[in-house]
Amino acid sequence: MKIHVKFHSRFREIFNCAEKDVEIAEGANVRDLLAVLCITEKQSNTIYAEVGKKLKNDVMITKNRMIIFHMKRLETQLSHNDEVAVLYPACMG
Repeated sequence: MKIHVKFHSRFREIFNCAEKDVEIAEGANVRDLLAVLCITEKQSNTIYAEVGKKLKNDVMITKNRMIIFHMKRLETQLSHNDEVAVLYPACMG
């Protein structure tokens, strides 16, 4: 399935783009998406406090403009054509 990802603030520099479309397996969640996106150690260290387990406090992820913290966090299920944004809490756009 296709997920549209937007990077805000300095995440644009770290991921070398402002936005991109990512193909991931049907039934994937936010954790699975981040595993595909974080291909370098720098990217992983920027996103995770503990790789694959916990986001850093200064990282906010939204799914279709809703903060995943209010859903199932990294276990939040994704669907075809969802929009996921990676931003700082103060950024919001």
